[in-house]
Amino acid sequence: MSETLCWQLKKLDPRTLRIASAHDFLDTWGAFLGLNSSLTRAENPPEEAVEGRDRLEALLDARTSEAQAKGVTLPFAEFARANGLDRTDRLVLLALLLDALSPKSRGGLTLAEIADACGAVGTEAIQSIRGRLEIEGALRDLSVVECDQDLPRLKRLYRVAPRFVGPLGTQEGPPARPRLTRGDQIEAITRLVTSAARLYKVSSTTQPELPLWAPPRRRGPGWDPQEEGRRELLEAMETIARDATTPLGKALCAWRFSRADSLILGMLVHSEYFFERGEAAAMLLDIAGIEKPSAETAETCLGTGSCLQKEGLMEDCTPNLPALRKKLRLTEKARTTLLPFLASDVSEPETGADSAATWDEGSSSTSLADVVLAPEVREALLDALAFEKLADQSGPGRASDGGAGGGRRTVLLLYGPPGTGKTHTARAIAGELTRGLCQLRLDKVISKWVGEAEKNLVRAFRHAQARRFVLLLDEADSVLEDRDRLAEWHVSLTNQLLQEIERFEGVLVLTTNRVDSLDPALDRRVNFRLELQPPDEAMRVALWQLHKPARIVLGPEVDFQKLAREFELTGSGIATAYDVALRKAVRRGEPEPVIRMTDLESAARSRVMPSRSRRVLGFGPSPLATSMPAPRVTPATAERGTRAA
Repeated sequence: MSETLCWQLKKLDPRTLRIASAHDFLDTWGAFLGLNSSLTRAENPPEEAVEGRDRLEALLDARTSEAQAKGVTLPFAEFARANGLDRTDRLVLLALLLDALSPKSRGGLTLAEIADACGAVGTEAIQSIRGRLEIEGALRDLSVVECDQDLPRLKRLYRVAPRFVGPLGTQEGPPARPRLTRGDQIEAITRLVTSAARLYKVSSTTQPELPLWAPPRRRGPGWDPQEEGRRELLEAMETIARDATTPLGKALCAWRFSRADSLILGMLVHSEYFFERGEAAAMLLDIAGIEKPSAETAETCLGTGSCLQKEGLMEDCTPNLPALRKKLRLTEKARTTLLPFLASDVSEPETGADSAATWDEGSSSTSLADVVLAPEVREALLDALAFEKLADQSGPGRASDGGAGGGRRTVLLLYGPPGTGKTHTARAIAGELTRGLCQLRLDKVISKWVGEAEKNLVRAFRHAQARRFVLLLDEADSVLEDRDRLAEWHVSLTNQLLQEIERFEGVLVLTTNRVDSLDPALDRRVNFRLELQPPDEAMRVALWQLHKPARIVLGPEVDFQKLAREFELTGSGIATAYDVALRKAVRRGEPEPVIRMTDLESAARSRVMPSRSRRVLGFGPSPLATSMPAPRVTPATAERGTRAA
């Protein structure tokens, strides 16, 4: 081991060591961290190797300074100098950045791996690095690191926040927070509402859907899964404030709200967008980042003396309840001044006892660019959504404008074999339009009361139209089957559904595996009929790459081309094959599960559907008769058979 280290040090000749670009910077420092890790893991590293490492680090620092003096753009070095990072912070951040840029990354590094790369030897040095990541330090203050919040702390993974990877890597210029695209009022509010909806999901006052990665808490140790949602919401509001042509933009620019007030106002806009009855005070304080809220803090931030109430933007819906149990909402002034389109162009849908249970709402972060589709299908989808995007840019007033599209109804019928991605494509359509997704729950639409199923359909369609959601009707053949084959009560439901499709102004996606069984009256209501066929070999290669688990290592022998060529699987089949292969890898009991090529081949082979032979029903030939040789036919036997006939 010592001879190898000495050889590596001799190979790094100072006369040939140059840093002429950001790539050279990352390569040379990456080699240094690798050498550092090897020395740290060695039991008895030679003194000359340790001294050589120290000289090499000093040389790299000098070469980096020389490159910057010559005008070479080194984003990482500029970021470290601008924020005053010391040696340990630089090495920790550099190790995480190199891991994020590596194609073999598992998604992050453990504390032990970071300590090895930094050359930390001994418990005290390792605990010092842990304190910088978990308790306090410059990296936490800059929110440049994230943690996967794994309960066994020794197994926790750390990574560079994704928004910093590009700017710190090879892109020129200092790292900057991403800026949302400027747009009209509707688009800006939609982005705000989408961010608020994500933040609402991880609120501790609800049943949180915690994300895998979380940034550091703004105050104190630990990690805050809500902080990323807060950042997205504040960025959306900053984007609106930069557009002074909108009422909400003018208000945000003029009032200069605090961070907490901006978060509270964003959540109230989200509540108004979804026609809620107000937001609970405890939830608003939690999202505003106020830890351990009390009645005093609730009165300060939400009471009559708060900034939002003084400006006449927020009011108390429940004045008789205690401070933490109150509900608050936007005032009529705020609704009509800041959000005029909500009062004028959107009417509140009918509500009923069972209406909330007849559909599922959500947002989609997937766009058409994230879905593997045949080129002709992708082009057809972009054509189908072109008018919707144009209408969104022109504002809600074009809802009744015939324009180039002759109306605002866009009905897409996606059909094809199971597993070809019909439902996934419908979610991608919602993400492409940056709209919410409303999926009709047919099991809840049907009711035992006469006429209630038709009312549930009407509520769902009005709900989706009022909120400009993409409406998804999965397995549409179950309610749109040919009426000649249906019972009387089912015919009434199909009639009502066809009428609602005719009146609907928005995007409706229908999916089915049995396109031939649909009612003929649906044909004239559908704008685009798209067949999603099983993927070809090139698409299967892309699907094998797309469905690869993010934090699982694949063996070097894994060949996606071979898998795609030998196994004709759909996207869902490939995803299931990965799941089965991962279980095989875990079963081997290795310290770090590695999916091998044999695991994937075995799992893919189990997913290939066997050829279906038609079964013979009734009285068929016996097995003995099929195994007996056929009788010889002679002229005499043929003549006897003719006479008998």
